[in-house]
Amino acid sequence: FIMNKNTFFFQISRIPSEVGALTKLRSGLCFADNPIQQPPENVLQKGSEAVFDFLAQLLQNKEKGIWDEARVLLLGEGEAGKTTLRKSLLHFKAQFESQCQDIKRTDGVEIEEFPLTLTEVKSAIPVTARIWDFGGQDVFHATHTFFLSHGALTIVVYRADKTPLLQGVDQWLEMLEYFAQNTLIVIVGTHLDAAKKGNAKIEQLCEEEFKKTKGRFHKLKIVAHHLVSSHDGTGIVALRKYLHQQTLQLPNIGKEVPESYKKLKEFLEKYKNYPPKFIPFSDISSFGKNQLKMDENTTMSALDFCADLGTVVWRKSDKNLKEIVFLDPVILISAFRSIFTFYKGEKAETHKQIRGFFSNEGLDERLSHFLKDDIELESARKAFIKQVKKLFEHAKLSFPYKNSHVIFPILLDRQNVPPEKWVVDEKSRNYQLHSQL
Repeated sequence: FIMNKNTFFFQISRIPSEVGALTKLRSGLCFADNPIQQPPENVLQKGSEAVFDFLAQLLQNKEKGIWDEARVLLLGEGEAGKTTLRKSLLHFKAQFESQCQDIKRTDGVEIEEFPLTLTEVKSAIPVTARIWDFGGQDVFHATHTFFLSHGALTIVVYRADKTPLLQGVDQWLEMLEYFAQNTLIVIVGTHLDAAKKGNAKIEQLCEEEFKKTKGRFHKLKIVAHHLVSSHDGTGIVALRKYLHQQTLQLPNIGKEVPESYKKLKEFLEKYKNYPPKFIPFSDISSFGKNQLKMDENTTMSALDFCADLGTVVWRKSDKNLKEIVFLDPVILISAFRSIFTFYKGEKAETHKQIRGFFSNEGLDERLSHFLKDDIELESARKAFIKQVKKLFEHAKLSFPYKNSHVIFPILLDRQNVPPEKWVVDEKSRNYQLHSQL
């Protein structure tokens, strides 16, 4: 069943929930080229089956929920000024110099909430937005892909006072192009005050480079470019207002969602407070069947909806990873940090020796050290660590070595390996790095 502009003399903005009763259409809906607002876009981009499940649940649920949560992702190179920008935007400080000195680099991610109000409806709806501030160090880049989202607003940050212009932006856009093509993207240049001292025409030059970048990544939804300074407040007020508007226009905000989807989210958040911080998909499937009257496919669509909005970490598309749902993204990030940083009391030279190369016992000990405050019960912590190690391996972050050790290639020493020794395939973006252990 095809719904596109070549078939009809009008464009469809809403697919009625009654379509969910047409069971033979579950795998056969085509709705390309229509400006559809309902179901929301992050459901549409997951395909016909996800759309059908969403509509069928809307039809079956007597009560309808209104989605009132938004997600904003902050990406960029290390020391690009992301955390300073976040604090300037959320705490509305134009003069920030005295506090900038105390800001430490972000390891992993920091999440901060800020309240918004949606007024473009019959009654005002309070909206909770969460801004995810990701660490920019290169060792963290591979882990960010677990948290990118089609249903989010993504801010890509670069330093306007550095050359080449828009330094590092391309690699983040490449990542988004592969993992979250439908996310709305705003590109922000920081340190404008310092950039102007070096070049009076920097704003014009950055804008020209932005247009070239947008042309190269024409498949992405790059909606704006802003230049700001958290030091003297230039552009902060305008950017804050713009991001406020864009956040409230995200595809889910203020839209009807099946009550069963919201109840599943409540179920996941309830169990987030209990060890071991993960849950087998089979348990969620049982809850969906017994409590929400959803079959397994519909439960998967509902869980995918929740994962896309950052409630949990789950990979439906990966057969090796879809059997386990990680309930708390922050604790999962703590596990990532345990590999990519060394902890207080550990000698730096020891860390250097084992960088990227762990015994199985050493890796367990390291993960346990970082997670002991998050998961106090030892048996639960061990169970969580077992699942995290599987995640590392299935996601190609780590590889087993002689059944006794684990290698994290991204951490291996690259200083003595000249670039000409790298084997590179630009077409498939495959890289081989030969390093002596």
